[in-house]
Amino acid sequence: MHIRRLDKDADFESVVDLNRRGADYWELVGDLSSNRDKAEAVFNEVPPNCCVANAHQWGLFLNDQLLGISVLHFGFPEDGDAYLGLLLLDSKSRDQGYGRQLLKCAETDARARLAEKLYLAVAGVNTKGWAFWQSEGFHDTGVSGNNDAGVELHRLVKQL
Repeated sequence: MHIRRLDKDADFESVVDLNRRGADYWELVGDLSSNRDKAEAVFNEVPPNCCVANAHQWGLFLNDQLLGISVLHFGFPEDGDAYLGLLLLDSKSRDQGYGRQLLKCAETDARARLAEKLYLAVAGVNTKGWAFWQSEGFHDTGVSGNNDAGVELHRLVKQL
């Protein structure tokens, strides 16, 4: 197993395939876009006040198969903050410690950029996600809203 930065040209099709293998997550959060569109978002979508060039996409590989990704942004919600826009694992690769490894990579990356806080959003219906994030030291900020599909999202934060 190894984790490395993703390259859009080299890894795009692997991200498309991972989105297919993680379809249960996308259904849970109401994202009905194509797996290709989701892959484009991994490499091109950023939160407000963030720059695509500063986004870091990480991939967790086992025997050259992409099992998980994390996408880290810098400067949201405030300058100096880091924001984990996505952490997605293949449905068969969950509950094996891979999520913690991807999170640790993101935290290390955020600290290297001198971020003091790491934020993320979790869907209210994602009970396993809530439990994971809380076990990793994240706390609800009290900020919530709905995604485009009407699914309630809650912003969590962790001091780095």
